[in-house]
Amino acid sequence: MTKKALCWTAAGILLAWQAAAVTLWFRACGSLGECVRRSWAAATGDWMVLLFLTDMAVFVALCTLWMAVDARRRGRRWGLWVVAVLLLGSPALLAYLALSQDERTGDQTP
Repeated sequence: MTKKALCWTAAGILLAWQAAAVTLWFRACGSLGECVRRSWAAATGDWMVLLFLTDMAVFVALCTLWMAVDARRRGRRWGLWVVAVLLLGSPALLAYLALSQDERTGDQTP
């Protein structure tokens, strides 16, 4: 399987998992307000959960910054990619990698 196909496959699986998880989350809570309240209580009630979320936020911010700089360098609409990452998370990053794969293979020197 090529890197491009692997990125697209992973993005699709993660997007499907996110859709299922958000659906189950809303069903369990009943309302958006209750979902936010429960999530906030979970994040602030356990130091390790808060540490994990902070670490993930830093990682996603760094990946998004890299992607924005790379997209701008390639002449792409970097702002749209940043919005996509904020809304979709890792599936958007993987889609960016898949779409950039053709350009990367052309840029490499033997």
